Amino acid sequence: MGFNFDVNRKITDPNFSNDLRQFLEAYGLSQANLENILGISNHSVSRWESNGKSKPSYKFRVRLKKLSEELKNSPS
Repeated sequence: MGFNFDVNRKITDPNFSNDLRQFLEAYGLSQANLENILGISNHSVSRWESNGKSKPSYKFRVRLKKLSEELKNSPS
């Protein structure tokens, strides 16, 4: 199973929150796990997951895409 982010999707797209939720579920990650991996502050992912409150910069969307590709290609 795998999941990839579309980094070119408009960040205002309401589906981003759903994509993020699916990503976390697909790889068994918690919000805190992802924050540690990305080296970002506590509650950032929670804000990203909450529609309209906050969205990651393009830089972090690219990092999410890279991470999803790495996880997808790693042995289970």
